[in-house]
Amino acid sequence: MVEQNIPDMTTGDTLEAMTQDQLDALVKLHERYLDGRIGGRRANLKRMDLTGLSLAKKNMRQADFSGCTMRYMDLSEAIFQEASLYACDLSFANLNNAMFVRADLRGARIESANLSGANLERADLRSGALAMDGKYHPPQTVNFKGANLSGAKLVGTMANNADFSDTNLSHANIQFADLRNASFVGADLSGADVSGVQLSGAKLDNAILAGVDFSEVRDTGYDLSTAITDSNVGLSIAELEEPLGVALAVG
Repeated sequence: MVEQNIPDMTTGDTLEAMTQDQLDALVKLHERYLDGRIGGRRANLKRMDLTGLSLAKKNMRQADFSGCTMRYMDLSEAIFQEASLYACDLSFANLNNAMFVRADLRGARIESANLSGANLERADLRSGALAMDGKYHPPQTVNFKGANLSGAKLVGTMANNADFSDTNLSHANIQFADLRNASFVGADLSGADVSGVQLSGAKLDNAILAGVDFSEVRDTGYDLSTAITDSNVGLSIAELEEPLGVALAVG
C-alpha cells in the first residue's frame, strides 16, 4: 500500500499512515504481550491510518485502536475481544466472523462493512456506532447477517437499512435506535429493550420477539403478523377444546 496521510474527519488533524510490515511487527509484539513473554508490548495504535491493511485471523485482544481509520481492511476471523475501537472508521472493512466480545465500538463507523457471522456479544456500540454520515460517506447497508449481538449496547445507534437477518439480538439494549427499513428476518430479539426505537418499514418476518415490550416504540409502521411474540406463542391450556392429555395422545 502506498503511504498516504489523510485528515481525521472528527478533528481535521492528519493521521499517520502505517505499512503492512509495520503493522505486522506490532502484531508480533502484541502476541508476545498476550502470551506473557519477555519483550512483549500491548498494541497501541491510536489515531493511525490502517486503510487497506490486513489483520485477518490475528489476535488483537485488548489492543487500542481508538480513532483509527480502518477502511477496507481485512479483519476476517480476527479477535478484538475487550479491544478499544472507539471512534474508528471501519467502513467497507471485512469483519466476517471476527470476534468483538466486550469490545468498545462507541462512535465507530461501520457503514458498508461486512459483519456476517461476527461475534459482538456484550459489545458497546452506543451513540451512533452504526451512523451513516452522509457528509463524508454515502449511506449504505450494514451487513450483520448471522452475527451474535446478544446483550450488546446499541443505544441511540443509526442502523436504518441494515441487515440483521438471522442475527442474535437477545437481551440487547437498542433504546432510541433508528432502525427504519432494517431487516430482522429470522432474528432473535427476545428480551431486547426497544424503548423509543424507530422501526417504520422494518422487516420482522419470523423474528423472535418474546419478552419484547412494543408499547414504547416510537412509530407503528412495521408488521408483526409473522413474528413470534408473547401474544401468538400458542393457545393456553384453558383455551384447548379437549384435555391436554388427549391433545397430546398419539394415534
